[in-house]
Amino acid sequence: MRIFYDVTPELPVVAVVGLGPNNAGFNDLEELDEKRENVRAAISSGVRSLRDLGAIDEIDVDSCDNATAAAEGASLGLWYFDELKSAPLKKPLVKINLLASDDASAEQKWNEGITLAAGQNLCRSLEENPANIMTPTNFAKIASEKLGKL
Repeated sequence: MRIFYDVTPELPVVAVVGLGPNNAGFNDLEELDEKRENVRAAISSGVRSLRDLGAIDEIDVDSCDNATAAAEGASLGLWYFDELKSAPLKKPLVKINLLASDDASAEQKWNEGITLAAGQNLCRSLEENPANIMTPTNFAKIASEKLGKL
């Protein structure tokens, strides 16, 4: 991953990430789509690095031919448990968007990836809270509020 500055006036900072080998495919032994995982990991690394620069409040993410994996990686990469930290120690909030794409279904796939990551980030948040805050009663309340609509 590399960061470039002042590429164009519209793109003052760009993170370029490697997506792994071109021949990545489905790994039968691991039951894993390696190409999809490469996209998730690369996008996650890129958005995290841009967020950590501190002055960026919005990031446009390329779909890398898999908008679902890109959205999932971006959202998972930006998650950071800071609910119990004071304001100066919290990571800045960054909005992520899908970079304009020729694929008509890319926006739908992007939203699907955001939804998948939101579920994973909810689980992370529930798991990271200390036991004196995440009591069984609070856990059940949050679960019914977030998942009851589904």
